Amino acid sequence: MSLYIEKLSHNGYTKYQDKKTENVAVCNANINFSKDKLDKSKDGKFSTSEAMKNFGKGLISPITSMFSSPKNIAIGAGMIAGSMILLAATGGAAAPILVAAGIGMGAIQAGNGVYKIIKAKNNDDVEKAFYDIGGATSTIGLSMMGAKSSLKQANIKTDGLNFLTATQKCFNSSKSLATESFDVFKSGYYRANLNNALKFVTQPRSLRKFSNELFKEGQEHFEESFNAVKEALPEEFRTSLKGRSKCELSIYEKLVKERTIDLNHKIKKVKNCADFSDEIKQIKISKLLAEKKEITRNKDLVKDKVQDLYGARLTLNDVSPRSINKIVTSLVNAIKKGDIEILKVKNYRGANSNFGGSTEFYFSEAQVRKIQDISGTMECVFTEKHSGYTATQMNIRSKNGAIIELQIRGEHVHDLAKIEHIPYDLREGKDIAKGNNQIGIILARIQKAIKKLDEEQFIEYEKYIYNRFVYAQAKEFGKSATKPTLPDGTNPILSVENLEVAYKQAKSLAPGSIKLPFNLKSQVAFATGVENLSN
Repeated sequence: MSLYIEKLSHNGYTKYQDKKTENVAVCNANINFSKDKLDKSKDGKFSTSEAMKNFGKGLISPITSMFSSPKNIAIGAGMIAGSMILLAATGGAAAPILVAAGIGMGAIQAGNGVYKIIKAKNNDDVEKAFYDIGGATSTIGLSMMGAKSSLKQANIKTDGLNFLTATQKCFNSSKSLATESFDVFKSGYYRANLNNALKFVTQPRSLRKFSNELFKEGQEHFEESFNAVKEALPEEFRTSLKGRSKCELSIYEKLVKERTIDLNHKIKKVKNCADFSDEIKQIKISKLLAEKKEITRNKDLVKDKVQDLYGARLTLNDVSPRSINKIVTSLVNAIKKGDIEILKVKNYRGANSNFGGSTEFYFSEAQVRKIQDISGTMECVFTEKHSGYTATQMNIRSKNGAIIELQIRGEHVHDLAKIEHIPYDLREGKDIAKGNNQIGIILARIQKAIKKLDEEQFIEYEKYIYNRFVYAQAKEFGKSATKPTLPDGTNPILSVENLEVAYKQAKSLAPGSIKLPFNLKSQVAFATGVENLSN
């Protein structure tokens, strides 16, 4: 009897559980049905609010999709890193191209969204298509925001441009910049660009700040300083005087060189000096390291390092003692009146015992002494240059306290001096193109030619340049001389005449400027555009 009752109880419980499960299923079905009725994305009707929700999701999709998975993070980071390296290698020339590419990909995505709307089977699909339009808007917007900075990276002036005209300029310049980028890689100048980018990011931002401030200060006070030097010269020479304030990039490079190469060399010299005890070495090294740090935060010290903030050059067609005497007398009178102060005179002439022959100082010792006697504490240096270079340089301080470097040389030596350093600097790997791709491409052919010379050939080439200096000054003094010829087997591109052609081509182009090689705007726009399009 008890067994029968137990069986009935068990069957009843089982029926109860089955009924309960059935009720839960019905309840869940009702809930899901109610959700579907409330979900406007599945109600078959077009909802503006729902379309805008999808548009908003699409608007942030370039970022959210990039961080949606480890794979997408890796792909996005890889694309950004790749585009950053590309921009650094091309000296920023590819930046406007990336902007144009980003806008192009955004337009494709927008077109895809419109196509989905046209082909939609129902209103729910129309609402979903707004996700693509939102993503496209974001990609295009990011690209346009980066247009102006991208043009600056490519060394293109943006004065008077708004984001619309800047975007248009990115498209208009893309073809020529693509050609330039190709030539940068073909010529090998990309190596200099990568080195410049690395140098830029490894140096303190304060150096850029100081360079900019000194550049503006130079522009502001240059005319006053230049006119002070001009008025100190005899009237007949004034039209031959040319000058300018030091450009921002040159100031920056000088500060970088002072902080790295020059100070590191001084530290190394102290370490290797056998005359100093370890204690003395440590004291001197500590002072040099403190100076290295001080350059990044003390503008007065920085200004002292860049004394040649202004430059002027007097090119003479008459270098006779009589002509130089006129200049000396005029400078002495200006010093007496308190119009200028001459701080230093560097007198250079070409002399090299290995090559024979020499050039003459433009200013004799007696003429320099005449200036020194009236100046009192003026520093005077007589130096022989193994390259053959000849000139007289003076550091002159005007009443406003600015120091201007005056360089005096004859016209024939001047014509040679402005180009003779080109092959030497390129052989040492210096970027004398100063970040300008077009100049770098022109000079790349000279660099390849000079680097192909072995040591013996290079010595012969040095002798050729030296003898050209001797020949140039002989012409200035009216002496008879034979024009030296390029050594046999030397690439003709290294001749003085062809260097002059390259110099004129480079001179016609805009100088380089301090760039931001790793500015992220165009890279992010490009990477997110690719990411969105692939999705």
